[in-house]
Amino acid sequence: MHSNLRLYHKMFQEIHQWLQGERVTRQRNLALLVVGLYLAQSVYLSKIGSKLPIAAKKLSLADRLRRFLRNRAIRVETYYEPLLAPLWQALAGKEVWLMMDTTQAGAGHRALVLSLGYRGRTLPLAWSVHAGTRGNVSVNAQLALLERIYQRLPLGTTVTLLADSGFDSSDLPIWLQARGWHFVIRQKRRATVRPVGQSAWLRLGDVPLQEGETKSLGWSFLSKTSPYGPVWVVLHWKKGADDPWLLASTDGDTHRVLRLYGKRTRIEAMYGDMKARGFDLEHTRLRQPDRIERLMLAIAILYLYFVALGSWVVKNGLRSRIDRPDRRDLSYFRLGWDHLDDRLRLGLSFHLRFVPYYL
Repeated sequence: MHSNLRLYHKMFQEIHQWLQGERVTRQRNLALLVVGLYLAQSVYLSKIGSKLPIAAKKLSLADRLRRFLRNRAIRVETYYEPLLAPLWQALAGKEVWLMMDTTQAGAGHRALVLSLGYRGRTLPLAWSVHAGTRGNVSVNAQLALLERIYQRLPLGTTVTLLADSGFDSSDLPIWLQARGWHFVIRQKRRATVRPVGQSAWLRLGDVPLQEGETKSLGWSFLSKTSPYGPVWVVLHWKKGADDPWLLASTDGDTHRVLRLYGKRTRIEAMYGDMKARGFDLEHTRLRQPDRIERLMLAIAILYLYFVALGSWVVKNGLRSRIDRPDRRDLSYFRLGWDHLDDRLRLGLSFHLRFVPYYL
């Protein structure tokens, strides 16, 4: 418990530096929520309350966290920005890949997340929560997240957005191209296409394609009802896959398009860390979108911390103390988590960092 108390105090001191001018009670509650999530490995506030290293009844602690989550003065974007500021500096002049996708966040809600590709995972940059379990999140919600990050990315950064077929609205690629961003976006089978130089429109799902085959339609216009383009259209059916990839991209290199879209699954690995492998986000009992967004703030802080700590473990040659020496089994997220576990268990010193190496 002594080690857990040290973790809380260090986390509070870090948050205090980020949120200067914010009420100290809010800073303390955020630190309690972050540390409690780690200790409980659960989003249930009652479990978190039972693990917190302070002298108070667990029910009163759970109520305290509940009040924090419903406090509308807690602005997620404002609270998270201090962690991202050094990240923006590290990305200046580099080529980056952003992934956008949705995931279940409690009963009857989905989180729309925009994240940055990093070492087999992604780093959460912005998110919003929406009612519903199926169907697409509105394109306005998608553009709102993208605009938030567009305003912060440093000049000279080359950006490619990777997204699946839930993001095939013509408004999205038009917005991206207007800002000089690249993209690879999967299309639905019903999407219509017209290759440059041809007059007829056809459904992508009607183009003959065999399992194991890749076919490039070249530069084409998409969406007969609201045409945009030209974009490079690639059809690829990987052997053993249930369905083919029907891809539209600003990149005219078919092999590069396929390689880029293959990175998109990294956001699903991050979701797994936030859910079953980490904090059980999908089982939160919160029912209001804004409260789930604040809960995700604490999860995102922990996630950044563990990935950054895992990168520190690797940089300092300590990976073999945690991972198998004959192969790499653990992600940076898991390396960071297990390293902290060991330091706390042994009563050893530890440090906090939130910007990963190797960006």
